[in-house]
Amino acid sequence: ARQVRRRVDPRGFEVSMLVLETRPGVLVPVTIWKPLEVASDRIDTHGRVPVVLLATGHEPLGFRAPVEQEVLMNLVLNLRLVAVAFDPLCQGERPQFGRDSGSRHNFSVGECSFDPQTCEAIHLPCTPAHDVIGEQMFLLGASLAAYFVYDAIRILDFIETLDFVDTSRIAMMGTSGGGMLTAYVGALDDRINVSVISSWMGSWRTQIRSMVCHYDAEQIWWKGLWPLGLDKVDLLIARAPLPTMIGNGVRDGCASAGDAQVALEDASAALSALQGQVAVSLTEGAHGWHASQLENAYSFLATHLGLETQPSLHVHFDPLPCSALSFRSGDHDMLQFSDGVPNTMPDVVAELWSDALRSLAERRRVWSGGGAEARSEIPAMVREAIGLDTLGAEEVTNWSCASCSVPDIGDTWMPEGLNVRRSVLVVEHVGACMPTIKFYQPSDVTPSRVVVAVGGSSYLPEEPSPVERLLVQEACARGVAVALVGLCGFGGTFNAATAHFAPLLVGKSHAGVMAGGLLRAVDVLRHLVSSYVATPMSIFSFGDTAALLVPEPQILAAIDILVVFDSLVGWESIAEVWVQRELRKSISALPPRVPAQMLVHGVAGRFDVPDVLATMVDAGISVVVAAPRGRTNAAH
Repeated sequence: ARQVRRRVDPRGFEVSMLVLETRPGVLVPVTIWKPLEVASDRIDTHGRVPVVLLATGHEPLGFRAPVEQEVLMNLVLNLRLVAVAFDPLCQGERPQFGRDSGSRHNFSVGECSFDPQTCEAIHLPCTPAHDVIGEQMFLLGASLAAYFVYDAIRILDFIETLDFVDTSRIAMMGTSGGGMLTAYVGALDDRINVSVISSWMGSWRTQIRSMVCHYDAEQIWWKGLWPLGLDKVDLLIARAPLPTMIGNGVRDGCASAGDAQVALEDASAALSALQGQVAVSLTEGAHGWHASQLENAYSFLATHLGLETQPSLHVHFDPLPCSALSFRSGDHDMLQFSDGVPNTMPDVVAELWSDALRSLAERRRVWSGGGAEARSEIPAMVREAIGLDTLGAEEVTNWSCASCSVPDIGDTWMPEGLNVRRSVLVVEHVGACMPTIKFYQPSDVTPSRVVVAVGGSSYLPEEPSPVERLLVQEACARGVAVALVGLCGFGGTFNAATAHFAPLLVGKSHAGVMAGGLLRAVDVLRHLVSSYVATPMSIFSFGDTAALLVPEPQILAAIDILVVFDSLVGWESIAEVWVQRELRKSISALPPRVPAQMLVHGVAGRFDVPDVLATMVDAGISVVVAAPRGRTNAAH
């Protein structure tokens, strides 16, 4: 660590600004806030004072945000403790993307920043940049959460070197994303003697069902908490008997008071057996810090850090100007190495991609040399990787279009000049994810074949896309029926329960849920047409739905032709701009967000869509890959 600036505030405290290297080439802005005068009951026999590590939430300004500064000033002026705060990844002054090797923010990926002179936040919310990195991490079998936690642990290591800090009295507190980090670190590192978790604690079980937030990348553990047998509250159990306070607001839309109560009820027996000390502060506030919750937190800290005098009420303090806490103000950038090449998260991702592509290349050598027999392991690998959900995919009986038709869906489009009837089906599957089918059949002839189209805009209220319309028009004119299958997340807006990272919480994936829905839809259609269509069906895959085409028996038995249209994007094309440093300097070259249905943990080094299609060819299915001119990715 190196100190770059020290500021004494006339209100009675000083701020030291330091740059800490938490990993080789990774520079973190850290501030130490100290009272100029410390009450005697705060000092141990060696002259050392308790310290509180503050983890900021998803604030563009990082620890400079007025609400976070107010907490820091209360800790040093009200409680007379030492406080430490730092910038998380992609917030404050820790950009990870940019044209100058990480020294400049780039807002197209959602990195947050601020104007050092006016303290005006630039770009909200802060989570998209975390997700851009987190998506790559999950494809590569890693987790962004580990990097957030490691930064905090290394800062704890640094705190232990401060001769004025009592290392037997270390507390950590944070709200929202900072509450998440406090919960993680408190469960993993017993140097955190006292923990205050605000606006985060609850139960995944209730929060997923009630469709609330907490689905950004750093809030997902490895393959998800549930497959590990864990829920949020188990982080409190892991801390027992060390004291923890959780604070949720009644009006908090992300972590309500009710969520906290459910979580504690779930863990009450375990906490009691382990003598866990958990205090609950349920206040009227909304999300984030507010005065009544902070007053409870100060009292809790005072009690468990052994302070003889209790703090006063939460006090309002005017924040320091952002320029006073900027590591990049003026002519000198204090967060640059002398050679101007820091180690950013894109560098970490690039290294992971290189390893994954080598692993995939080795697998392909084996599969190519061993032929179909060697590739026979791929279906089971796919099923396990995506967490294939086949609930409800058993044999379908007693189905008819009359019994499952939905008459009024807001979509009035029909093919022109043709005698076609349309049936609309809602297929039972899993929870709220029910596949929908718009089934167009020629009325004047018996269909010679059924084409199942998946991945278009066939969300029920929406009309078919131009490509879907063309497909229906041309197919029905030739005596072929078309079923436009709508899956969760295609065509319609994701709700929180089906949001980008949500399935990962429970060890599944969008690919697994959607592929299960597709299998169910294929089963239903095969039953419906079995009495009058003798030929196998064909599947027409739009967009990125090729990731859903699992080589399951239901699919292999039902179809003989597969058309993949404008959707075959290989891992190499995604990895290229991460692996080549020159391309990483230009943010415009970075890939867009990974489609949800491709977001499968650790898949990048194991198999790719072309490998799956190869097993379908082995099973006798004709596979056609089509793409508009100029769409080079689709030619992979």
